[in-house]
Amino acid sequence: MRYLAKFSGIVKITFVSAFLSLFVIAPVAANPSLEAACVRGGGTWDGTTCIPAATSSSTAKESACLGSGGTWDGTTCTSPDGRTVTGTLQQVANILIFIVGAISVIMVIIGAIRYTVAQGDQNAISAAKNTILYAIVGVVLSVAAFGIVGFVTGQFS
Repeated sequence: MRYLAKFSGIVKITFVSAFLSLFVIAPVAANPSLEAACVRGGGTWDGTTCIPAATSSSTAKESACLGSGGTWDGTTCTSPDGRTVTGTLQQVANILIFIVGAISVIMVIIGAIRYTVAQGDQNAISAAKNTILYAIVGVVLSVAAFGIVGFVTGQFS
């Protein structure tokens, strides 16, 4: 039983790490500074807003896309190998969310097994209930992350 308690602690740490990665670290790492993006796109930064470059045939997004080696179709920038940034982010997020969901389901099963073999021991029953609770919280967080990632990538497309 000690092994399952240690495993439960590891799963809790994993969920906290996944939460921090999805909601704290990833947004900071995925978004370059607005000023750098403005300048890279050919615009001028006035301290609070980006003023697009006055070009006759291209927009700032088109200039940034073409400057990075991509292909601009009027609304979407596609990389030379055919992938878009939002498509790649969506695919990575879907894989990670699937993994977290699968681990959560496994932890619910482990919690149920722990509950059935507790044999009336209140400490074991409490630990089993906590395992199930944290697994359900993991499922809720993964569903929320899926919605947030879908919303954010929808804003960029």
